Amino acid sequence: MKIISSVLITIIFIQLGFSQPIFETSYKNTIIQQKIKSQTNLDYNYINNKPSPKGIKTSYTKYNSNGDVVEFVTYKLKDTLTFEEYSYDNSGNKIYYIKHKGGKKNIAYQKISKYNNSGDLILENGFNGSEKFKNTYKYDANGKLSEIHYYIDNQLNEKRYFNQNDNITNVEVYNSSGIATSYITLKYNGNGNLSEEILLDANKKPMEKKLLVYNNQSKIISEVKYRLDKFYYKLTYLYNEKGGLINIDEENLNAGRFSKKNFKYDNNGKLIEMKWRRKSNEEFNQRNYTYNGKGICTEVITNYPSTKFKVLTKYEYEYY
Repeated sequence: MKIISSVLITIIFIQLGFSQPIFETSYKNTIIQQKIKSQTNLDYNYINNKPSPKGIKTSYTKYNSNGDVVEFVTYKLKDTLTFEEYSYDNSGNKIYYIKHKGGKKNIAYQKISKYNNSGDLILENGFNGSEKFKNTYKYDANGKLSEIHYYIDNQLNEKRYFNQNDNITNVEVYNSSGIATSYITLKYNGNGNLSEEILLDANKKPMEKKLLVYNNQSKIISEVKYRLDKFYYKLTYLYNEKGGLINIDEENLNAGRFSKKNFKYDNNGKLIEMKWRRKSNEEFNQRNYTYNGKGICTEVITNYPSTKFKVLTKYEYEYY
């Protein structure tokens, strides 16, 4: 599947980098190699600094032979809290997703995706929990994204036009009446990595800007964001000699530079410890991972010191 320009991600200014947990990302190879079919999580809450003798089933994940999630269930006591299903085509593109809440009768979200012969996304339609939606994607003769149309209940809600020239992509955003509401400029470095994104309002006044710097392996090492031309935050990423992320520092309007997340790995590169916090004056939350001789994670201990909550999670598996 081709990447439809990082526009689709950066357009909404999500925080770049590691939005998906490192453990889940790296563990996919183990799932494939060990032919894991499903994983069941059981939680044992700590009482008097000891895990309770009986665990509570909290989630169930089913995988296909490619290590992709095809079913995910979370539980609240004996009742299903959420139930999610995924389907993929032969190229690994996600073509169907549905999420139920409070039982399978209640659809919270549903999306069907279609792709062209080049693997580019051309259509999404579904239900967002309250309304039906449809998104259509168009490409120019060179296969570059040129337009996106967003519909709500079959009514046009927004259009986006893309003008890609060398390492710069300009995006124009229009509402249902054809009035320009914002503009986006995306700049890329020589390796095709996004290096700058600028959001302008309808009058082309800068609203937000993000600057990104990468190392020789195209891993992000610095991310700085501005709002209304004023500094908003900076994230600095540090890696070990094997390329594993070991630390994220943050600077923002309320604090000087402080360690926000850090990670430790074993000699095989498996994550064994993760610490994280939101503010500089908070204690670190901590998660420790244990593996068996095959590299399969068997348990995780999670500790939230601010709330004095600690839990042991054990994993049970089925195999192909």
